Amino acid sequence: MIYILSFPVGSDTRVYSDAHRHCYSFLRRNLAMPIVLKDIQQFPNGAGFHTADLHIHSFGGSADVKDSGMSVEAIVDHAVAAGISLISITDHNSDKNLQAALDYAQKYAGQLLVLPGVEITTSMSIPNVVAEVERLGGISISAHIDRDKTGFEAIIQGYPNSKRDILVSSGLYGLEFDDSSHLVWYSPDDEPTSDGSERKKLLSARHQSTATAARVRLAAVQNSDSHSVAQLAGKHTLTRFKMNELTFEGLRTALIGCVHRLAFLNLFLESWGCKRAVASWTAKPSTSATTSIVSSVAEEPVNRPHCRPWRTP
Repeated sequence: MIYILSFPVGSDTRVYSDAHRHCYSFLRRNLAMPIVLKDIQQFPNGAGFHTADLHIHSFGGSADVKDSGMSVEAIVDHAVAAGISLISITDHNSDKNLQAALDYAQKYAGQLLVLPGVEITTSMSIPNVVAEVERLGGISISAHIDRDKTGFEAIIQGYPNSKRDILVSSGLYGLEFDDSSHLVWYSPDDEPTSDGSERKKLLSARHQSTATAARVRLAAVQNSDSHSVAQLAGKHTLTRFKMNELTFEGLRTALIGCVHRLAFLNLFLESWGCKRAVASWTAKPSTSATTSIVSSVAEEPVNRPHCRPWRTP
């Protein structure tokens, strides 16, 4: 049993939230009585951080997945066992396994949210694809943008208007990176190099567009991009999103408010005196409709009981 001593008993005490008012009332009625955990858990506790892996491929959905163990059932079970709250099956240009994943995930309702997704590779204009996804109410994240041969940093050399057009798309919510050292790309904190200056210039175009002026910052995320059980079960440190509710719109809100609603493990661990860990996102232009978010740990934390990285087993 525990006692809560959070609120003074003075008559002029100001309590701002409904949850606090109810809790305060409860305490006033039961001040002399011990309070157990179940008494506290009946009150809402506001927004919380949820671990997400939003870029996963499944067997039968993506032709390049040769591991038959990557069934949607196995993916969902693994996520729950790993403490992941939010996943998306994003097969290549296919929704073949989405309904099966959604149906199977019902057994974990309230514990895991599975979002339907797709990794789109197209010869169409990427901004046009993003606009269509936005029209349908979806979220676009450019996949592994810094990956050799497939990321738009490699495909679109330099900083032409075609790259600018992708970045100013109002339906683009984030960028996914493979390399954690690239997490600052296309942000106000970009590298103090000539390339960093050019990337910040392109980002500033979002200030000038009425569609994105109020949402200039693009969320930087990492995902597992798993194609096999070995990859899925590997050690990943996943991006955590602060969400008011475990819903699609809760994720959208977290992406929009990425400065305050995304927790990168390296910053979290360093604040507790731990070694530097790695968290990054990647995005590629040909996958503008991908929904993914993942991170990975590069170094072990120091031996402190409170420095426990969010890592899949």
